[in-house]
Amino acid sequence: MNELKFKSQDKILIVAPHPDDEIIGCGGLILSYPKQCDVLLLTDGSKGHRLWSPSRTARIRKREFESVMKKCNVSHYVSLGFNDRTLSRIVNCYHGQNLDKYDYVFVPNKCETHTDHRASFYQLVLNRFISCSRYKVFQYEVWSPLSNPTHILDITSCMNNKLEVLELYQSQINELNYIGAVKGLNQYRGLLNHFSFAECYREGVL
Repeated sequence: MNELKFKSQDKILIVAPHPDDEIIGCGGLILSYPKQCDVLLLTDGSKGHRLWSPSRTARIRKREFESVMKKCNVSHYVSLGFNDRTLSRIVNCYHGQNLDKYDYVFVPNKCETHTDHRASFYQLVLNRFISCSRYKVFQYEVWSPLSNPTHILDITSCMNNKLEVLELYQSQINELNYIGAVKGLNQYRGLLNHFSFAECYREGVL
């Protein structure tokens, strides 16, 4: 596996279907390169709580997302506000977004079980094909681990910070043990590659 590295002038976009996906899959990357990373949030996350109304959930998750971006020192982020769990019914959720200014775009991997995650990947591939863009696509892990990652990022030095940031998504970690799951995956990835903690990615769209 190749170690993921960037030049100081590289521009990176992290695509997050829902508020928290960006930290689960790329939190170490964002914390390592905050000035080079922009975040594109696709949905309002309104279906992310079993007991709250969609409108209340969307408001709370928006505040959480903004707090996370501030905590990570991410200066540029955009929320498109599509309804949660509807991306598969949208022709192109990237319409109107200038992705050509980026060198790298990170998106959930094509094997993700969540329909919004898969749609964010396949619509990005289609958008890239139609626009003939040259940015490199990297797939990341949320709830479906990559079977064949190509790149790894040592996040040992910022793992504690990643978990602290993830804890800002209180609406989510009170529902599921995200902290334990993320720590376990990153520790597993790290130990297989002689790091304490790591994030893994797959380059390309295959």
